[in-house]
Amino acid sequence: MEESKKKLIMIGIIVVCLAAAAIIYVKNTSRDGRGRTSASETMWVKCSNPDCEAEYEMNKGEYHKQVQIDADSMETLPMRCEKCGEDSAYLAE
Repeated sequence: MEESKKKLIMIGIIVVCLAAAAIIYVKNTSRDGRGRTSASETMWVKCSNPDCEAEYEMNKGEYHKQVQIDADSMETLPMRCEKCGEDSAYLAE
C-alpha cells in the first residue's frame, strides 16, 4: 500500500477516535448524565438524631458538595443537619 494511503487511513482512524471521545464526553457531562446537576434537581435528606428527625429537600449539587465518603470503608459519612446542626443527616430512601 502506498505511503500516502496509509497516512490517510491513520488520519481517518484518529478523527473517528476523537469524535467518539467527544460524543462520550458530551453525553457524560450533559444534564441527564452524572457530570452536571440542574439547580432544580433535589434530594430528600433525613436526620437520624432522635431529638430532631427532620426531613427536608436539598439541592442535588449542594448534597454532592456536603457528602463525604470514608475512603477506608467506602461508607457515606453523615452530613450536618440544617435543623439541629449535628452530623446526623443522610440521604433519605
